[in-house]
Order: sequence, then structure tokens, then C-alpha cells
Amino acid sequence: MRTFTAGRESVEVRGATLREVIEALESQYPGIQARLCDGENVRPGLSVVIDGQVSREGLEAIVSDKAEVHFIPAIGGGSSSVARDTDGRR
Repeated sequence: MRTFTAGRESVEVRGATLREVIEALESQYPGIQARLCDGENVRPGLSVVIDGQVSREGLEAIVSDKAEVHFIPAIGGGSSSVARDTDGRR
């Protein structure tokens, strides 16, 4: 995202919802909304963290005046099964 913000690590904008925050970002940093949204939704593979809590409320998530909002690429991979050798040990 820093390519849109001239390398700035953090920026400040106003908005009562995540949608408003992203719209404010777009007005200051044209093109950033397309990187964050897919139509009316947060892009798949992108997690939104508001004040340290992962938000699952999408663009309607409430954002307080002093909230910190982070956009983080979702991390995938791994396996739910654990390989075991022939005698049942891991």
C-alpha cells in the first residue's frame, strides 16, 4: 500500500465506518480503494484489524475516532493433518 501513500507507513483519515475510512483514503490516495475492495466487499485474502481485533463486519464495521485500522494480507498455507510414522508417533 505504500506505493499509494508515497512510502508512508501510516496515514490519518476520518470515517465512522470502514467504508468511510476507505473512501477517505481513496480521496487522498487515488487507486487505493481498488486494492482494498472488490465491489461492495473487502477484497478476499485481506484481513482488516480495527484496534487490534480482526473485523468480520466488512465495510459496515464501526470505526471510532481514534481507532487504528490495519489492512493485512491473509496468511494461508499449512495443513490440518499431522504426518505420523508407522507406529503413530509424530
